[in-house]
Amino acid sequence: MKIGSWNIRGFGADNKKSMIKDFIRIEKLDLIGLVKTKHTEVTQWDLIKCWGKIKSDYTHVAARNNSGGLIATWNQESFVLSSSFAASRWLCLVGTF
Repeated sequence: MKIGSWNIRGFGADNKKSMIKDFIRIEKLDLIGLVKTKHTEVTQWDLIKCWGKIKSDYTHVAARNNSGGLIATWNQESFVLSSSFAASRWLCLVGTF
């Protein structure tokens, strides 16, 4: 099990997703938390750009007024989510590796 965290300062640009994909690959991450995404929605396409062909899932807290935003995303082969809890500035995952 390997977990990473990154203050991404904006998730929208494709080059950021490419950097996340490289980080996941190089560090062999099972789960990554992204902070200050400035993003209100996350799509399946966003996940594909970050994880490639690896089956993944996510939960998130939307940014408000282009500020904040959290995304937790994981490899579904490594982590099984049981439940999640969220508020405007935090995100909690409960699951098994």
